[in-house]
Amino acid sequence: MAGKNNKKTKYDEVAAMREKKKKRHNSHIWIILGALGAAAVIISVIAFNMRSYSSYRNRDDEVIKTDEPGAVYMSYKDGYIRGSHSGAEYVDANGKTVWNEPAAFSEPKIMVSGDKVFVADIGGNRVDIFDAAGHTGKVETPYSIYAATGTQDGRVALMTQDNNSNYLELYEPDGEAVYSIKTSLGGDGYPLAFDVSRDGSVLAESYVKAKEKPVETGIRFYDFSGNNASDSNKITGEFSDTDGELTGEICFFDNANVAAVSEGRVRFYSTDGKSITLKSEYDIFEEYDGTVKRVLKSGDRLALILSVTDAEAPERLVVFGDNGRRLCDQELTESYDRYSLEGGNVIMTGSTRFAIYTTSGKEVTKQKTEKPVSAIIGNGGGGKYFLVSEGNVQRIKLS
Repeated sequence: MAGKNNKKTKYDEVAAMREKKKKRHNSHIWIILGALGAAAVIISVIAFNMRSYSSYRNRDDEVIKTDEPGAVYMSYKDGYIRGSHSGAEYVDANGKTVWNEPAAFSEPKIMVSGDKVFVADIGGNRVDIFDAAGHTGKVETPYSIYAATGTQDGRVALMTQDNNSNYLELYEPDGEAVYSIKTSLGGDGYPLAFDVSRDGSVLAESYVKAKEKPVETGIRFYDFSGNNASDSNKITGEFSDTDGELTGEICFFDNANVAAVSEGRVRFYSTDGKSITLKSEYDIFEEYDGTVKRVLKSGDRLALILSVTDAEAPERLVVFGDNGRRLCDQELTESYDRYSLEGGNVIMTGSTRFAIYTTSGKEVTKQKTEKPVSAIIGNGGGGKYFLVSEGNVQRIKLS
């Protein structure tokens, strides 16, 4: 009997070893398949970025939307957000309205941070907050809004003004005021541009002071984390060595890295919330003469459209990463009216034409249209876009 049990034990051990080997083999197969799948995705993205398109086709027989004049757009998930004088709307990848919120906007401005969508009424005093499911909150200020931005958790930062002063303000998603900084041209300086970190704890502003001559310009950083939220004088860093140049754009990439674009330079700063460090700076026009026409920021990319004195290439596309490294400096042989940075592509539209470039400077397409173009909006990659033309919205695919 003992011999039989011994045989059974040995048999079980052999079977267990085989089963273990089989599972290990299957595990290796799944790892290999997973790696191949990831490689296929990477290859398809690279292939799309390397490919050029010469035409496009409509993906629908009919117009999916008829729009009103003065509407503005921004891509959101695989669809887009539309802001107009009558409200805000989220349209999905199939052209179907997910939500439509009526409101009266004199000049709507759309901002997206993570899943949050903000529609500010420039010149008015309200900002509406949304996510993919719809309206989540509203912020109202007693002053007139002339610049706005939002954080990933739904907080709203504003540059506002009344008849005598300017204010930098931060609000919670429920409309509660977190802080308000009062500024003036002769005192702390007139604010030109600003942005906040993703969590709203650090605010950076550029300013100009006219108290003395020559006029002083600079960049100032505030810490509003933790118990510092009520301290309007919590300045953690200030740089006034901008050579009198006006800094018209400030862009946070995350909670630590920020870029400031002046008339002739791009400066990259980093912060730990307690101190500020200037990491690097670039002379934009070291190799040619020109002016900054447009500043675009999305994710970890900062793109500049430059107007330059070159008859054959009147514009240039210059792109930086969030670490301050220059990724491309590409000549553009045509000038356009509107620009956007979406999903790693720079989209340019003119009267009856549009062009798309990657942030590495590769031309994806350059095409003419039958009707005037208002906007080209990304639609989840793969050469799919929304084309807005003469108030009509259609889904198109590059070919």
